[in-house]
Amino acid sequence: RALADALMLHPPLTSLDLAYNKVGERGARALAGALTINSSLTLLDLCFNDVHGAGAHALARVLTTNSSLSSLNLNGNNVGADGACAIADALDTNSTLTSLQLCAASVGADGARAIANALDSNTSLTSLQFGGSSRR
Repeated sequence: RALADALMLHPPLTSLDLAYNKVGERGARALAGALTINSSLTLLDLCFNDVHGAGAHALARVLTTNSSLSSLNLNGNNVGADGACAIADALDTNSTLTSLQLCAASVGADGARAIANALDSNTSLTSLQFGGSSRR
């Protein structure tokens, strides 16, 4: 929560790497809230942070309005198909995200399909990683 508060109060910050820090659902939701205010962060690395569906949904919601974030790393989180579908919906309107990493994020076939379908309308995403994701 403290980092989310700092993100709101320190606009010049452009990169935040929180990999392997046990951010969890609550932290992901707090960071998503901060990103509704912060307009300078371009990279957010949350890999291996125990972020699940609710955290992914919060981040997806912010992707529909945030115009600065260009890279989001959710590798090693249990985002699940539902979280991946929420992110896919956000990609329909997001025009700034260029890199999305969902390796080992348990997105499953439905989540991967939703992300793939979102690419039909999204023209900004240039790098997409799914390696090691569950195929259930």
